[in-house]
Amino acid sequence: LFRGELKHNCGNVLCKDMCSIESCRKTLLNHKSLKKELTEGLSVLHLIGTLLGDNGSANVAGGGKYGVSTTNGGGNCNDDNNNNGSEKIVSFAGLQNIQKSVRIIDVGSGKGIFSVLSALAFCSPNATTETRLSCIYMVDSDRNMNLSYLECTPQLSSKITFHNFDIYSKSFELWVMNQYNQCVEQGEILIMVGLHLCGTLSPRLVQIFSSFASSNDDGRNNDGDDNNKNENETKEEEIKHDDDNTTNTALLILSPCCMPKRDKSIAEYCRLSKKDPYRYWCEHVYNELNEGKESKRKTLQRKGMFVDENVLSKKNVLIWNVT
Repeated sequence: LFRGELKHNCGNVLCKDMCSIESCRKTLLNHKSLKKELTEGLSVLHLIGTLLGDNGSANVAGGGKYGVSTTNGGGNCNDDNNNNGSEKIVSFAGLQNIQKSVRIIDVGSGKGIFSVLSALAFCSPNATTETRLSCIYMVDSDRNMNLSYLECTPQLSSKITFHNFDIYSKSFELWVMNQYNQCVEQGEILIMVGLHLCGTLSPRLVQIFSSFASSNDDGRNNDGDDNNKNENETKEEEIKHDDDNTTNTALLILSPCCMPKRDKSIAEYCRLSKKDPYRYWCEHVYNELNEGKESKRKTLQRKGMFVDENVLSKKNVLIWNVT
């Protein structure tokens, strides 16, 4: 892997860091989808840096369905992308430019490959971003996984914790909302990542993420004090917020895996219309995302979707939404 697909990829360093940890080699890096999960995780890290690397605010102009890519100019779900995958991910320089602290929730984490990559990317000896990584929460319904490797090095044990949740449960929804509220209060950005999510897990995360915007209104808590402000104070506050680029409080990144198996109508529609089920499902999830809520400051919600040819799988679509 290091000599081949990742030879010219800066993520190679992160992967070698993982392999240098003996317990990671024995418990984490020992399954058949390893290449896919490593390249998928590296792609997400690059996307985080691209979206949040400008003082903690999303800086991809316009967003859009095919508006951002870690390769050469993006892609689309119709496979008319001209990039052949030869241009590898250049760097994680965007992570170095994130000025706000970030809190990452790795939903459906499994053994935690993405969580480990994130911890190493933010906390490597050569990085300047360690103080901007608040914590990483691994979330999964499997409580029997061997996660002993998390205790083997301070880079992992100081940043990553595991939380056992049923993602469809009300308790998970309340826990995520509590994390979001803490981030708003502490000036952090909440990053919720769901990789290779099966069935209705992607719409479930979209549902929870959508509640962030409604709870935060226009990005500020409205406690009724606005009624007590005079006209000059209100104008000064509008100017202050118009100049404030750090309006984003949360980022969602999804990589859907497969359609819901219980809903046969979707599969039947794809069969009759000769549509690729995976591409169609990604489009469906994308269309459920919020977009374009205007405020006096900026557009608070934007979304995007793209194909990343660097991910070593045919299921290589990443979808993002920022609020």
